[in-house]
Amino acid sequence: MTFRSALLLLLLAGCSGGDVLDRAMGRDVSAIRAEIATYPDEQKAAFAAVEERCAKCHSPWKPFAAHVPKGTWSYVVRTMQRKPGAAIPDDDAARIAAFFEYYAERRP
Repeated sequence: MTFRSALLLLLLAGCSGGDVLDRAMGRDVSAIRAEIATYPDEQKAAFAAVEERCAKCHSPWKPFAAHVPKGTWSYVVRTMQRKPGAAIPDDDAARIAAFFEYYAERRP
């Protein structure tokens, strides 16, 4: 199995169970929103891109429950970018990946 295949399987496994986020956030995304409110303006703007672009295909909260290794978000976002109907411009893809890397660094 290639690294890319393994990473994609890991992402799908992490995203398949929405209950991960539900347990962590008590079915209330207000905790994530409250945390993001403390981020620098650049990261808040990147989160706005997450809400706009990612919600076209799935809940924008789904990536928060994904078990994506640090340093691989750009690959994950590029993969999502290629999905039919995704319409994620390259500059937004870079900002979205950077946002999730930033978010992952701050999570326990």
